[in-house]
Amino acid sequence: MVDPLGPYIALIRSLARRKPEAAERTTGATPAEADALARNAVQTPIPARDLRTRLKSRLVEVGVVDPDRARRTFVETVLLHQLGDELARDPAFADLVGKVTDQLHADRELRSRLAELIAAIAA
Repeated sequence: MVDPLGPYIALIRSLARRKPEAAERTTGATPAEADALARNAVQTPIPARDLRTRLKSRLVEVGVVDPDRARRTFVETVLLHQLGDELARDPAFADLVGKVTDQLHADRELRSRLAELIAAIAA
């Protein structure tokens, strides 16, 4: 069975490769250490069950009646799960969540598939 979270995790991982400066700002790491942190975040396998549990909890909490809010919650949860909860303290984190959410919303097919996935996880 294909993991429906896979494509979204891959998208987040590709963003992580381009964002070592976020790790530098939130952890105080040097640029080389921040780059290593980003690579480790990309290479470290995240148990899908843990992410699903976290997503379900957050999506049930915010509800799925508002698709924009549910999509934003999904993106925020996946980003924090992939890159570390300390990223939430970064002032630029909300902007990153907004940009990723907008990109997912812009593609009609992706938006539809993500809505189905969110509904299935929240059920």
